[in-house]
Amino acid sequence: TLWDSLRITATNRQFLVFAASEVMFFLGMNMLTQVLPFFVRVVLDAPETEVSLITALFIGAALASLPAVNWLTVRRGKAFTYQLAMALLVVMLPGLFFVGQLPGLDPLLQARLYIALLGVPMSVVFVLPNPFVADIVDDDEWRTGLRREGIYYGVEETITKAGYALSAAVFGLTLDRFGFSAAEPLGIRLIGPIAGLGILIGLAVFRLGYRLPDSIPPPPARSPA
Repeated sequence: TLWDSLRITATNRQFLVFAASEVMFFLGMNMLTQVLPFFVRVVLDAPETEVSLITALFIGAALASLPAVNWLTVRRGKAFTYQLAMALLVVMLPGLFFVGQLPGLDPLLQARLYIALLGVPMSVVFVLPNPFVADIVDDDEWRTGLRREGIYYGVEETITKAGYALSAAVFGLTLDRFGFSAAEPLGIRLIGPIAGLGILIGLAVFRLGYRLPDSIPPPPARSPA
């Protein structure tokens, strides 16, 4: 039944570990995309068109990185690539606090380059979640004898929405508490470090709890009842 499927899904430790890490990954990505208009318009005092340009640079860098993600995944595995991307973001996102303040380089150019660089590791979140869920489904079939892609992908999509909701809540609270005006821009600058902290939590959860191999063989044929 539907309820039995939900119960089994909710007690699958590997699925819960991956889903929790994915929520934190989406939290970091969504907070970054939410802050871009504030960062450009308030912190950098740039025109509205610059928001579109910087967003396009971010998306373009992410798309251009997809072949590299595929290459690394084939050679080192999904788990390694996923963790490497999160580790890079943990290091890079806090640096957004200082973008526009470095001497000797135009603030707008700093923002364009740095946010484009953030798109490189962010590209992983566009590629690997579905293959991870496929591995979890294969493992579940070994244990239950049932092929249940629908329930796992449905629950995963529902859970990732929690990442968007959580990011919106954290984003709003940060700006409300620390400010989001030209006179008080601290809330805007803190979004990078907070997003990095969220991804660090996701990385720790995944590294400590995810144990499935990179490739799961098909289960043995079962005799008909």
